[in-house]
Amino acid sequence: MLSETAWDTSAILSDTSLFGRVLHTLIGYSDQPSVLQVVAYCVTLAVIVVLTKTVGARRAPAAKARQATAG
Repeated sequence: MLSETAWDTSAILSDTSLFGRVLHTLIGYSDQPSVLQVVAYCVTLAVIVVLTKTVGARRAPAAKARQATAG
């Protein structure tokens, strides 16, 4: 099930075309990704968003405290 092709966009943008190769290099584009690749990509994006919000929330009070003591 996880090794099945999730979709096929090779007719629209092949990963062997110049732009497809650029996208593959930059963001891992594949014209026929497996379900596992899609799941892994979504999980990675979710982890990045959660960690960004968590770290940002921790730094905001510290920045405000520094401004209060400096001003």
